Amino acid sequence: MGTQAQLSIWAETPTQAAQISKKIEQQLNQQSIDWYAWSPQQTSELRRLNVSLQSGQPCQVSESLTDLLNISLAMYKNSQGYFDPAIMPMTAAWGFADSNPPAMTELPSQRLLQDWSQHRPRLADLTLRDHTVSSLRQDLQIDLGAIAKGYALDLAIQQLQREGITQASLNLGGQVLLIGNSLPTSITEVKIQSPRTNTFLGRVTLKSGESISTSGDYWRNNIVNGRTIHHLLDPHTGSPVSHTQAVTVIANSGVLADAASTALMAAGPERWPAVARALGIQEV
Repeated sequence: MGTQAQLSIWAETPTQAAQISKKIEQQLNQQSIDWYAWSPQQTSELRRLNVSLQSGQPCQVSESLTDLLNISLAMYKNSQGYFDPAIMPMTAAWGFADSNPPAMTELPSQRLLQDWSQHRPRLADLTLRDHTVSSLRQDLQIDLGAIAKGYALDLAIQQLQREGITQASLNLGGQVLLIGNSLPTSITEVKIQSPRTNTFLGRVTLKSGESISTSGDYWRNNIVNGRTIHHLLDPHTGSPVSHTQAVTVIANSGVLADAASTALMAAGPERWPAVARALGIQEV
């Protein structure tokens, strides 16, 4: 998923720990193919779905992707559209189609941005019946980058619990989810970085079952024609957020924390409290 994963587990033996860790690694690697919109691999399920949508054809998807899309639709509705995976075309327009800095010399034109704001596709244009996905909008393209890591965290922790693990922590690209009531402070205490200085704004102590996610304009950014741009876009305008530097969210699942931090980043100073309440988020 274009980032690093750090797994800490307390198992019966080193052999068991190694076997379970390998299983989680394989699971994450497969998800990074299946749920990555720009995957070069033909086996990518999300890539196959986007190709079908572009051609106006329905597409059968797996149970896990069906679940992820259903969760995304609920997040879209509850966030007043500030979480919208249909932002993919503008993510590409700003040069953030992969994990590398954008290789671009010109910013998107005002005409393109105006056309997006007036006629943009929305995730609500997606129709999902059982495992069949379709849309009347052939310009609808889906990027799950703002929710896939959180969902992968949840599935990984569920797998660990099935394996009998009761004490564990998984850090996926800075988003943490942990289980267990006897974890050391070095695991449960998470520092919140300042978005503008090499210091920390504070630190929080996570409880079992909690996940923390931070969205910030300092993670993936670049300077183009003298303007600093970043990958966190407001779905309504199609442009990088300029009113907010960073948002940290604590929630009772990885998928909710991941999507909510993105939505609140876009919602901004005036709207974020209402959006947080609608999403069921209590700690921001």
